[in-house]
Amino acid sequence: LDDPRVLFFSVHRRLGVFPTLTRAGAADAAPAAVGTGAGAGYTVNLAWDDGGMGDAEYAHAWRALLLPLVQRWQPQATLVSAGFDAAAGDPLGDCAVSPGGFARMTRQLLAATGGRALLALEGGYSLEQLPASAAACVSVLLGDAPSAAELAAPPAAHCCAAGRAAVAATLAAHAEYWPDLESDAEAARSAAGGACMSPVTVTASPAPGTASPPPP
Repeated sequence: LDDPRVLFFSVHRRLGVFPTLTRAGAADAAPAAVGTGAGAGYTVNLAWDDGGMGDAEYAHAWRALLLPLVQRWQPQATLVSAGFDAAAGDPLGDCAVSPGGFARMTRQLLAATGGRALLALEGGYSLEQLPASAAACVSVLLGDAPSAAELAAPPAAHCCAAGRAAVAATLAAHAEYWPDLESDAEAARSAAGGACMSPVTVTASPAPGTASPPPP
């Protein structure tokens, strides 16, 4: 993207799975692809090098990367491409997120954006996991209390080394555009008593009267 009014965030497998089926696709989906021109720094790619990334890895990504971005950006609206190919058991996604994990991400996103979020269903290739994951997210949108499955989803502290490395690579790629994100994440974590926080989004321009992101 070359538009600084839109912040795009994507989590995906780096190799062998859409959008990385071709060499060009792999380059566009890499952490180093940060946007162009005035939009440099506004495309944020988190690419998993390893398969099997699940609830703990996504929780770490939201806590260390996405939540600080949302807090800094203060979006007027958040559009979520709610594909469930990252679900455990999906034949193509090569990840392992549970319905409870998807519910937790949705709940944290709603809290971080003040409820200004729209989820659009797309993707997901397991006829068992797709409806279960979608239903878990809809339950959150309806204001239901966290389910036992959501509460049992492994926390960010259980994130594997490969997941941490992937998040670190994206943070490094954006250090010049979004300085001190890691400090923001640590402060937010401390304020919440160490609880896991917040989520896959495309965010619109910052709300009027809020601080804009640092210029590229």
